[in-house]
Amino acid sequence: MNSDDYPRSDPYAEATRVTATNTERSAASIASDLWLHTEKLLSEELALLRADVDRRTIQARHDLTELALAGGVAYAGALSVVAAVVLGLGKRLELWLAALLVGGLVLAVGYAMFKHSTHRLAQRDVVPRTSIQNVETTTHMIKEALR
Repeated sequence: MNSDDYPRSDPYAEATRVTATNTERSAASIASDLWLHTEKLLSEELALLRADVDRRTIQARHDLTELALAGGVAYAGALSVVAAVVLGLGKRLELWLAALLVGGLVLAVGYAMFKHSTHRLAQRDVVPRTSIQNVETTTHMIKEALR
């Protein structure tokens, strides 16, 4: 057999046939593809949103854990100092009066620390604004495309 025995195909005719088929897609096929791509895009946007929320939640949890540990250590140290100050003042004043004065001072300092910590925690932005904006933009684009 030689090369003349095989049927020859025209590569240009095949390319023309494929192009004609692609341009003649039905509206249902186009809508179906649009729906699939839209669904995938929204799914990926929501995954990004979830990841962003998870990251911010982990950061906030880390800050709260650190705050709790610092508070516990400070509390233990404060109890020791308070006891020493009360015993020291107890030599000059009545013991109950020394305990009342020192307790009031420690309470004021603790309240100031608490207010500072809660203020700092309240300033942390835990809302994933960029991800929410992306989902809103995508949703708006989909609505416009479907009109």
